[in-house]
Amino acid sequence: MRVGFIGLGFMGHGMAANILKRGFPLTVMAHRKREAVEDLVAKGAVEVRGAAEMAAACDVILLCVTGAPEVERNVIDIAGAKRPLIVVDCTTSNPATLLRLAKDYSHLTFVDAPLGRSPKEAWAGTLAVMVGAEAAVLEQIRPMLAAFATTIQHVGGLGDGHRLKLVNNLVSMGFAALYAEALVLANKVGLGTEAFDGLIRSSRMHCAFYDSYMGWALDGNKNAHPFALGTADHTVADVDALVRDAGMKSPLTEALRQTYQAAVAAGYATAMLAELPRFVAEANGLELKPLSDRHSRA
Repeated sequence: MRVGFIGLGFMGHGMAANILKRGFPLTVMAHRKREAVEDLVAKGAVEVRGAAEMAAACDVILLCVTGAPEVERNVIDIAGAKRPLIVVDCTTSNPATLLRLAKDYSHLTFVDAPLGRSPKEAWAGTLAVMVGAEAAVLEQIRPMLAAFATTIQHVGGLGDGHRLKLVNNLVSMGFAALYAEALVLANKVGLGTEAFDGLIRSSRMHCAFYDSYMGWALDGNKNAHPFALGTADHTVADVDALVRDAGMKSPLTEALRQTYQAAVAAGYATAMLAELPRFVAEANGLELKPLSDRHSRA
């Protein structure tokens, strides 16, 4: 199986490296940064100039891009090659986009396989994928997915993987906002970050998400949880669309939209999720600094 990979960012670089490691012929293309492309070419990948050229050389192409608009642009280019191949969309996106593209480009076979876990697991080859596809198609690409994922959950048909990922993101973006407001409240009433962290770590509310999320608040590590607040805003908008399509009332989703929209409006679009407490503090007239900064000055 000849594999193409578009989107060599935080997650994609590690995923592609593991695909190569498992012996799959790999074709890549540059987008914003060349570092990942150069690393993968040095390991045996082949570089092409665009998605159409990649489609001519591959049996399956993975997309791990920013959102639905980027998925659509690349699929249009891939479809231009006029040959059947499998397109696996690992992007966190709106399911309606992929369903429409599958209707428009019937010579392509589409799979949605959004990701769970973090870049650390991408490099370790231990990601989770939520797959929406026909069972026979999943079995065809399972060995390739297993190169970077240890959990391969077949959710249902096309679009169902994206739907489950948005359900997941309602939980994760909700956790992030709740942790941020609780942390700022602890600081506003004079308890401080150390007391808050000690509380969570000694309780049933402690989890792996919390450990990476608190990277900035504890150590000043902005990239401990590499998920931009602008991207968070987009995914909560997609969650909101899913909620509306389901005819469901969700006051929590509405509140999350306000939180992330306000962060983006305040200039935090490129800041990472771990910096959300800094925005919440700023919005409440408090200058919040990492705990490590305060300890170093003490």
